[in-house]
Amino acid sequence: MQVPVELFGIARARAGIAATTASGNCVGDVLQDLASRFPGLAETCIDGRKVRSGYTLNLNGERFISAPETLLKENDVLLLLSMDAGG
Repeated sequence: MQVPVELFGIARARAGIAATTASGNCVGDVLQDLASRFPGLAETCIDGRKVRSGYTLNLNGERFISAPETLLKENDVLLLLSMDAGG
């Protein structure tokens, strides 16, 4: 499944884009796909199937998640943020 991913703060700067899609049925799969396509994210923001310290994931703008095994559903949107990306 293709999942929309929005990038904020340092994650956006490292990837060079604000939004993309990634393949996977769970959060860990999506992160692995992103890391393989965006080396800057792998170096700075993503550690295997989870985000590095200082980064967080948000699901649909509703709740923060961290478990790589979190299943994703059709129409879910994943947001990758650096913890300093406040408003």
